[in-house]
Amino acid sequence: LRSLQNMNSQSTAVQELPIVQAKSDDLKAQLKAQYEKVKQLNSSALVKGDTWAVVSARWVKLWKEYVGAEAFYANKLGDENYHPGPIDNSDLIEPDGKLKEGRLAEIDYFFMHKEAWDLLAEYYKTKQSEPIFRKVIEKGKFTRTVEVEVYLLDMKLAELANPDKVISHRFSRASLFSEVESTMRSLFKVPDDRETRLWVSLSGTHYELLTDKDQALENQVYNNQYLVLEVKGTDDKWPRGDAPGSFTISQNSSYLQGTGGRFSAASFATAGSGSQASGSGSSQLEQRRSATPGLCGLSNLGNTCFMNSALQALSNVQMLTEYFLSEKWREELNPDNPLGMHGEIARRYGELIRDMWSGKNWHISPRSFKYAVGQFAPQFSGFQQQDGQELMAFLLDGLHEDLNRIKKKPYVELKDADGRSDHVVAKEAWNDYKLRNDSIIVDLFHGQLKSTLICPDCRKVSVTFDPFCYLSLPVPKERNRLLAFFFVSKDPTKPPLKCKVQVPIEGQITDLCKAIGQQFKVKPDHLLVADVYNNKFHKVYASDDSYTSISNERDYIYVYELDAPANSTKHAVVKVYFVTTAKYSHAFGLPIVFSVPLTDITYANLFQTVTERSCRMLTLNSPDPKSATWWKDHSSTKDDEGICDSGEDDEASPQSPPPLFVLRRSNANLTTENDLLEANSSEAEPLSVSSDLYLMARFHPKAKFYFCNEQNAVHFERHSSASMIMQKRTHHLEDCLKLFTEEERLGKKDAWYCPKCKDFKCASKKFDLWCMPKVLVIHLKRFHYDRYYRNKIDDLIEFPTRGLDMTNWLLNPEVQDCATYDLVSVANHYGCLGGGHYTAYGMNYRTGKWHYFDDSSVRESSESEAVTKAAYVLIYVRRDLMPRLGDSSASVDGVAADAASPGGADRIDSDDDDITDKKDGGSQPEPMEVN
Repeated sequence: LRSLQNMNSQSTAVQELPIVQAKSDDLKAQLKAQYEKVKQLNSSALVKGDTWAVVSARWVKLWKEYVGAEAFYANKLGDENYHPGPIDNSDLIEPDGKLKEGRLAEIDYFFMHKEAWDLLAEYYKTKQSEPIFRKVIEKGKFTRTVEVEVYLLDMKLAELANPDKVISHRFSRASLFSEVESTMRSLFKVPDDRETRLWVSLSGTHYELLTDKDQALENQVYNNQYLVLEVKGTDDKWPRGDAPGSFTISQNSSYLQGTGGRFSAASFATAGSGSQASGSGSSQLEQRRSATPGLCGLSNLGNTCFMNSALQALSNVQMLTEYFLSEKWREELNPDNPLGMHGEIARRYGELIRDMWSGKNWHISPRSFKYAVGQFAPQFSGFQQQDGQELMAFLLDGLHEDLNRIKKKPYVELKDADGRSDHVVAKEAWNDYKLRNDSIIVDLFHGQLKSTLICPDCRKVSVTFDPFCYLSLPVPKERNRLLAFFFVSKDPTKPPLKCKVQVPIEGQITDLCKAIGQQFKVKPDHLLVADVYNNKFHKVYASDDSYTSISNERDYIYVYELDAPANSTKHAVVKVYFVTTAKYSHAFGLPIVFSVPLTDITYANLFQTVTERSCRMLTLNSPDPKSATWWKDHSSTKDDEGICDSGEDDEASPQSPPPLFVLRRSNANLTTENDLLEANSSEAEPLSVSSDLYLMARFHPKAKFYFCNEQNAVHFERHSSASMIMQKRTHHLEDCLKLFTEEERLGKKDAWYCPKCKDFKCASKKFDLWCMPKVLVIHLKRFHYDRYYRNKIDDLIEFPTRGLDMTNWLLNPEVQDCATYDLVSVANHYGCLGGGHYTAYGMNYRTGKWHYFDDSSVRESSESEAVTKAAYVLIYVRRDLMPRLGDSSASVDGVAADAASPGGADRIDSDDDDITDKKDGGSQPEPMEVN
């Protein structure tokens, strides 16, 4: 056990770890205890200021296999073939030591309690890459949460007097500006007796004096933003004077926004005060000539395109925007609502809409709005990419509560249908909802859904009518996918082929092998599938493993052709790595795989086979004259560093060269190295090995230098299938509505409590639309999540820009005459999950023209351009309420009048999909999750 714990710190090349010991019950018990201890520590609550480690998901998954964390890993518990090796975070780290952007928790990394890290680091040791430690910070002001701060803020620091010296420095989002100022004083060596003040680059060339240094960086600054330190002169005067609170640098200055930019000290110090920040904190950047109201871009504050997209989409809803422009929202503000945001969300949104529709701004910075959102929804604080639809849902809910006309909510008892007619129950539910919920958001966006649950045993039927603020529609999944891989022929002279093959979306490795077998006319059972990473096997797949989690973007799949079936009991499947240094087991080249009869395994045969299978990498006829006496070359090469000799080479005579490499028994992760030959055995004697054999071919560094061509080893050719593109099916919005209204069976985790059986049942569940809102928000559920895999469905969903007829989807016959909608805006998402970019299309209701909004940029577009495979959120307005060009006030008055009548209010809420009766007033129960 001691040698297992210290295997990566010792400099000896041979560490004897007999399989008997590795499989001992004692070791298994210790590994189980290790897992339970780590599991216990990792379940600890997050405490502000505590330290947690960020650990590569690749390594964690290997470790879980080795310690038998799951029942299906039981056969791997304590098996040295699955030893995870030293903790390795190299796949998370950039060459400059920074954490790679866009990494996702539980996909790319896991959090580990500091004590758990210490325990595992002592046992398994660590690779050369530095550990990644992060602090727990507190986020939010009114709604406080704690989280591990994975990504720190990179700030550009400069001194006003010396603008050419720009220093990059990382800060926690929880750091105060006073702490930043102190750091800057130290970095720029400002004397203790000199006063300083801080200027913040808001956007472009606009700067603002920071007056409150006791606030945190969170929601105030973003990555690569400039902070400028101004030092008071020896004459006791500020270089920029005492008056201005903000200023704009001349457009002709040498200042460049973003990383690597510079600013001119002259223009910084002498430019006029420029435009003052607007009341909303949305700094005015351009007032060159009058702009068209509503055609106002929003500055990206560092990955905030998700917010800009949602804001632009909602801004083009005439009835909501005119409500805010008319200042009616101030009359209905409800800052004392305990479920609201103290009126802050409504205030900031109203100020933002005022600036966007003032006709004075070409683009503004939504800093104050962003800050307010972060205070009440910490998940949106900071400047990391988030989900635009989730932000829109939060905004609609926040506006509803901030503008709720009900000052004191009465208690309302939920009633069961008890066999009453749907119309009666629906109207009762809506009226009850309106007793507690009455706002402009309810008036416009809320609708009503019918939800039916049926017990599979007693057939008890439960019917409820619930409100919704938006419809979250499932997107049809593709039946097939293209899986990328490298095919390695059993003919060692042929290079690997980069290929693609079409397989069902879900399936097992056997299905993949059958498809590849048909593609290359080879026997499927003669194929071995592996994920190769860092020149070694990250995972060798069993035939019954699922390939669903394999990602073309993240995984490198190699399919090896063998001479015998991969599961043959008469052959050993030999997997060989190539290394030069035993200390860190640096692998190089492409691992090879071959099968040999169990009765014919000798060291000499294995050595010969490895040599033959490596023919593309080995150049035994080296043109270098020194290669003839390579073992005598004492010059240093990069491969010599850290070499741990086993002693064989020292015994070689000057006349007799040592072997180019020696074979060692190893495991899947190169974490053990044992003699393949037992004492007193010869190279010709049969070896006793298992059918699953890992070998390490350890090259003498000089042999590698003279005889190994690594480029040849990893060189591949492109198969014609590599350029294959999946023929995407075109779906229609109707297909999504069909899926939404299909009956489904609840899973065990979502079981329903049957009041008749008095037990949880996997009931059948069905949604139907009962009443539609005035403004229909449709969320296309493009993102798919499961335990190990997340992906995005980027198929084109055809949707009408005019005349969306919802009549056939409505159960309520009394409202089917008002169910035709026209499109007014679309929020788009381009790219993959965890990253990508958000934009929006919108129809300006005052001009009737369509435009494309991309952060601060706005350009004219067409109605047809809005239908793309990037469409993520669609906003429709009921046709009889569509904008009348040139008329802005009528829509606001109409909403107010309509809301007072029974049936005028409709709503679409945050995480649910519900519908409202236009004749039943406007009220909504608690939101309901629609999966």
